[in-house]
Amino acid sequence: DQNMTVATRPPARRAATGALAALGLSVGMLMTSGASSAQAATWPTPNGSEGVSSTISVSGTKDYGMKRLYGTGDLGSDGQDEDQGPILELAPGAVLKNVIIGAPAADGVHCKGSCTLQNVWWEDVGEDAATFRGSSSSNVYTVSGGGAKEPATRCSSSTAPAPERLRLRRQ
Repeated sequence: DQNMTVATRPPARRAATGALAALGLSVGMLMTSGASSAQAATWPTPNGSEGVSSTISVSGTKDYGMKRLYGTGDLGSDGQDEDQGPILELAPGAVLKNVIIGAPAADGVHCKGSCTLQNVWWEDVGEDAATFRGSSSSNVYTVSGGGAKEPATRCSSSTAPAPERLRLRRQ
């Protein structure tokens, strides 16, 4: 296991924060768009699918057992519009495990504070795969395993105050 930590800049440099977070996620996660089969890890097979019409709130640890969640209704957009609702919203300290975010994915996953994403996969990134938010400069966001396909622009964004930490673990 290798760990990488990216420290962000003061709030005036939020664009740089988003760029660093996106770079970090692309290093820590498997980006399969354009990757050869020799470079790409095995994409998981979903263990069932569930349409999500309103954001699911997660606190504590939630293990979906490789279930695919996809947006319907208001969450049924996979466009690039800002301020879309997320499929999943994680409370500070939450751990999300073993889930596939299917298409349409709306705004993927939002972390309201420190969170851990373990083995989270995005089949077709909507606006963002993951958005890291929070009111504390001591937030730590950990991404371990997983992957993202078809990002139109970026895989992550951050609106949290500096200095936050994005910790990535390669498997």
